Amino acid sequence: MRKFVNVNKNRQQALSKKFPDIENLGCDDQTEKYEFVAITVFDHWLTRDEAEKSFGSQISKEDQEKRNSSFMRFRELLFNETEVLTYRCKGKGRNEFVSFKAFTSINAGLEYTYPTISNVGFHKAGGPHGRFFQVVLPSIDAVYLENYDDTNLLYYKNKSTLEVIEKLTEACGLFCLK
Repeated sequence: MRKFVNVNKNRQQALSKKFPDIENLGCDDQTEKYEFVAITVFDHWLTRDEAEKSFGSQISKEDQEKRNSSFMRFRELLFNETEVLTYRCKGKGRNEFVSFKAFTSINAGLEYTYPTISNVGFHKAGGPHGRFFQVVLPSIDAVYLENYDDTNLLYYKNKSTLEVIEKLTEACGLFCLK
């Protein structure tokens, strides 16, 4: 069964205008068109020593499962509170374009956004869907990208988005770091 369907041509065009330069997000935290916040299980940016103690074989299976469950609660809230679409960059060079897709069901979206973090404290290569997830939240003008080390990235265009996201992260035991 299909997990995604392309949004119609008019909606593709509207989303492309709404999310300019989306193909460059995640490569660089600095962009003129978006503000950036990290969504993480940590309440501050980690020092090198803290990071070494917080990842890989240093973390227990139970602690990693707790981290995973916080992100899983967050994604469930996102799907309940706002529309969630995925996207892919296609083509090359000047012919590159972004293709937006809707999920065929909430379950398909939840499966796609399942954390690619294993239950033993390290990242799987590609996770259950072959790569880190990347989604747009059109109603709040945001792009949400999975990332490494129990920290995801959210790019947004206006302060009201950050207020919504901060409430959701707080409800899940996550933090927004600038």
